[in-house]
Amino acid sequence: ARGWLAWIPPSFSIRIGQRPPPFGAGASLLPETSIIRSMDRAAWHDVIVRDWRALKLAPGKHKCDPRLAAEAVRQAGSALEHVPAEAREDPALVLVAVRKCGSSLRYASPDLQANKQIVLEAVKQDGMALQFASSDMREDMDIVCVAIGQSGMALSFCPQKMRSDKLIVLQAVQQNGLAIRLATLDLRQDKEVVRAAMRQTVQCLQLVPGEIRDDPVLILEAVTIKGMAMQYASQRLRSDKEFVFKAVEKNVWALGSAALQLRMDREFILECMKINNMALEFACPELREDEAFLLQATSRDTSPLLCNYLRGLKNDWRPDSPLAGAKGQPAIAFGGTYELRPSASLPNLPRTRPSTGSQVCSPSGSPTSVKGLMSETQRRSRLASSGKMVAFS
Repeated sequence: ARGWLAWIPPSFSIRIGQRPPPFGAGASLLPETSIIRSMDRAAWHDVIVRDWRALKLAPGKHKCDPRLAAEAVRQAGSALEHVPAEAREDPALVLVAVRKCGSSLRYASPDLQANKQIVLEAVKQDGMALQFASSDMREDMDIVCVAIGQSGMALSFCPQKMRSDKLIVLQAVQQNGLAIRLATLDLRQDKEVVRAAMRQTVQCLQLVPGEIRDDPVLILEAVTIKGMAMQYASQRLRSDKEFVFKAVEKNVWALGSAALQLRMDREFILECMKINNMALEFACPELREDEAFLLQATSRDTSPLLCNYLRGLKNDWRPDSPLAGAKGQPAIAFGGTYELRPSASLPNLPRTRPSTGSQVCSPSGSPTSVKGLMSETQRRSRLASSGKMVAFS
């Protein structure tokens, strides 16, 4: 027998060709409707052991059977929804359910939603289950601490007086930095709380008042964690040349969120490139396409890595290219010299990343970082797929 016929107890005779009724989940385990009504407790137990969802289809007299309810809840705590109201008053059954699925506390009786032991077990499994606890339990410090330790956003179900408690808010933002939006205004202005949230995610800066986002010390700390945090700084800081330069020293990705007038400033971009050549990636398009500016960049830095990057921007791989550097060095990639070839003749480019921390040396013996080489490989791959002339070692 196949499909739903395989689960029919052998004591039943079934007309071949009958299809199960459209019961939805668990229907594949059950026979025709008339046979379902005649199934005894043992038959229902066999079916529920295989799939707890069959409990939804069981007659009321079997749903009240403690053993059948316990078997379903043992498999999934959400099965508590399908047991009768009197079974939801059983502390032992509800305890098994909330340990399996904390949010099944919503189906427990009101008395058990006010039971500290059961609520504690529920929030240990899912902190957001705090919303289904009684009002007294949501004011219990032990339960609240366990809930926000499991999910910082559970702070939204705490009373207002707890959202103004610094210790509770600190614990919440350490678990989820975005929980800072649930704190009172005074705590969202507290730098200790903001720093704790920032260490979890810098995106919390979009949820704090403007005076915090205008604090240069705090924003520099955020940029050190993640460069994109610069986008949450105030307009004044993102337009301050001295501050942005300090941010680039911490993390070059901060330049991507600087004010447009700074990313159009030739001298400023060249100064940032002294810290990290990648700063050119965040310059305005006009600068990146200006060959005079690229020549000016190569006159200050003749490293093969920068020269190859600039030549890739212009797709200029001629041996006598002015972008080859002041010393006229040949372009280096994977230990060879670039030369012009039609893209149709290019072999497959390697797509595997070298081992972390490894370096590749050019013929001159100077090490070149793997990160730079991988970026260049991807750039050449895009050029090759576009049908342009590209360089390959």
